[in-house]
Amino acid sequence: MTRVETACYCLIASAFVLGGILLFSLGAQSQNNAYGELLIARDNFSLMTTITGSGDEALFVLDNASGRLYVYSLDVARKRLDLAGPPQDLRRVFAQAPGGEGGGGGGGGGGGR
Repeated sequence: MTRVETACYCLIASAFVLGGILLFSLGAQSQNNAYGELLIARDNFSLMTTITGSGDEALFVLDNASGRLYVYSLDVARKRLDLAGPPQDLRRVFAQAPGGEGGGGGGGGGGGR
């Protein structure tokens, strides 16, 4: 076996090892699942329940017409639904984000002569 053949076999073996590592790491990332059955979208409202960072359950209501987000905390034991804070204007929140001014897509048309 020549040096060139040995180098080729080593490169093929390393390609298989790197491919296996890639497949293993992609499999680990697929554990972050989003469940669409927790979301209800009707008319101008989207509703979603989720567990918050403190372990409580919350209801998020998005008014698509006004762009306001309402967050309600759920107390299942008392059968209560309380507004967790003032509604957030998402248009203002996204405009304040770095690189904000709202999405709009596509990059700017070039053409600067």
